[in-house]
Amino acid sequence: MKLWKDERVDEEKLTHRVLVAGRDRFLGAWGPGKKYGGSTAVWACTLNDYELVLEWVRLRGDMSHVRLTNEKALKRVTGLVHIYTVGNHHPAVSGKGKS
Repeated sequence: MKLWKDERVDEEKLTHRVLVAGRDRFLGAWGPGKKYGGSTAVWACTLNDYELVLEWVRLRGDMSHVRLTNEKALKRVTGLVHIYTVGNHHPAVSGKGKS
């Protein structure tokens, strides 16, 4: 079973094309992802921000298999895939937090 959720609006799909993904151990184990066979969280960002976002996701304690990816590869992932947009106020790029 698969569930695909993309929070980006159409304009952001053009500007936020770099995708940083990680397997969400928390939601995949007992949360919404369990029903679908796992959970992959994805942060869509701009090319200028991807290094900060990649580091921010790597520092999270609930993510494994952190990587840069693309939509074609994500379409092959089993389970819940949830894409979030990284805006200017996101902790990864605003300097307000590392988790």
